[in-house]
Amino acid sequence: MRHAAPIPPGASPYLPDGRTLHGETGTPIPCRCRAHGTAYQVDEVVCLVTPRGPLKARCARVDNITSWIISDEPCVMAAAAEPFRLASVR
Repeated sequence: MRHAAPIPPGASPYLPDGRTLHGETGTPIPCRCRAHGTAYQVDEVVCLVTPRGPLKARCARVDNITSWIISDEPCVMAAAAEPFRLASVR
């Protein structure tokens, strides 16, 4: 694997697009949010269960860390028209 040069002393570790560079390798650090055992990229929107019910949330960087920004927009949830039973395999 090819690595970039280390960040010189006094140089900014931040790229114009908001990504942060690793101090020793000079490569961008992959920033992700986690929910339900899955990692999500910055700016991805998912449905999170909150005390106000399921709401849309966006993965964002806040003070150089990733965090979920919860919106007031509810998630559209599908519901089964009738209860269903799981079939057994014999």
